[in-house]
Amino acid sequence: MASGTFLIAICYISYLPKTHFYLKSHVAQDQGRFDYIKDVQKLEELVRKFPNMSGCAILLTNDSAYWKKPLKKETADADFRIHEGKVVEGRLCWKEGTSLGTMSGREEGINLSGTYQMKWQDYSKVSEERYGEFRYLLVAIE
Repeated sequence: MASGTFLIAICYISYLPKTHFYLKSHVAQDQGRFDYIKDVQKLEELVRKFPNMSGCAILLTNDSAYWKKPLKKETADADFRIHEGKVVEGRLCWKEGTSLGTMSGREEGINLSGTYQMKWQDYSKVSEERYGEFRYLLVAIE
C-alpha cells in the first residue's frame, strides 16, 4: 500500500432471531442502506479534500435483504439499494411519498462522485437457519 492515510467506515447491521448469542437487532433496512451510502459520501469528501488519502466503507450483516435483489422495483429507498451487482452513483434521493419517520435525520439526498458496483462477499456461516449467514460489502474510495 502506498504511503498516506487510509480511512475505514464500518457498519454492522444484524437481524436477531432466537440465537444462543447476543446481537443487536436492526430491522430498518431502508435507513441502514441510506446510512451506509452516506458513509461512502463522507469518505469521498475526505479523500477529495486531503491528498494521499483513500478509504473504504464496510458493511457486515446477516440480513439477506441487503444483498438480495428486491422483489419490488419501486420502493421508497430504491436509490439506496445495495444488493449484489447494483451500481450506485450520482444523486440519490428518497422517492416521493416516503414517510417523515423513515427520513428523520436523513432528509437530504446523497451525492456520490464515484461509481460503485456492489459486490458482496461471504464472511461467516454460523448456522443453516435463516439469518445464519453473514456477508460483507466493501466499497473502496480513492
